Amino acid sequence: MFGLSMSELLVIGVVFVLFLKPEDLPKLARVMGKIYHQLNSAYRQLIRDLNSLS
Repeated sequence: MFGLSMSELLVIGVVFVLFLKPEDLPKLARVMGKIYHQLNSAYRQLIRDLNSLS
C-alpha cells in the first residue's frame, strides 16, 4: 500500500497516537470503530451482490 510495509504503517500509527492528548483517545477509537464498521458493511454487501449475480 503506497510502497509502505505493514511495520512502517504500524510505526506511523503509534507515533500518531503518541502525539494525541489522552482525552482524545476515546473519541479516536470511536471514530475508527465507526469507519471499520462502515467499511465492513460495504464489503459484506459487495460480496452479497456479487454472489447474487452467479
